[in-house]
Amino acid sequence: MRHVSEVVGGEVGAVGPAPLTEQERDSVAYFFAKFAVVDFASFKQLMPDAAAKEAVQREFANMLRGFSRKQIDLGFAGLKRAQAIGHKDYKFLKVAQVIGLVESGGKLPDGAGDYARAGIYAISEPSRLLEDSAAKERRREVGLRECGKLLKLFDGGGEAA
Repeated sequence: MRHVSEVVGGEVGAVGPAPLTEQERDSVAYFFAKFAVVDFASFKQLMPDAAAKEAVQREFANMLRGFSRKQIDLGFAGLKRAQAIGHKDYKFLKVAQVIGLVESGGKLPDGAGDYARAGIYAISEPSRLLEDSAAKERRREVGLRECGKLLKLFDGGGEAA
C-alpha cells in the first residue's frame, strides 16, 4: 500500500503549489500584457481594476507558469490567425481559451480555418452594369430610325421603306 504523499505527489499537509519563481512571474505578466494588447476590451471586461487583475492572474498563474515567452508568442500568433479568419469562438476572449491556444502552440482546433467569413468571397450580380456611352448612342440612333419607319406606316398608309 502506498502513502498518501506518493499518490498526491507532495507532502502531507502541504497547501497548494510551490510559490512562483521570478521567471514564472515574468511569464504570467507577459501573457496578460499580450492579452491586453490583442483584445483590450476583453481584458478590461475581465479585469476592470487592480484587485480583479490580481485575482485573475493568481487564478491562472499555475496554468501559465511553465510557458516560455516563445510559447506564449506562438499561442497569440494562433489567436491572431483565428481572429483574422473571423472564427466565431475567438470573437469574445476568455483567459482559459487563450491558454489552450498557448498549450497547443498556436494551432487552431480541427476545422477552424476551413471557412472564410461570410460574404468575403460571395459574387453578387450588380443590379445595373455601367454602360458604354458609344453603345448607348448607337442604340438610340437605331431606335430613332425604327420609330421613323413606324410613323411612316401610320401616316402614309403604305409600307415603310
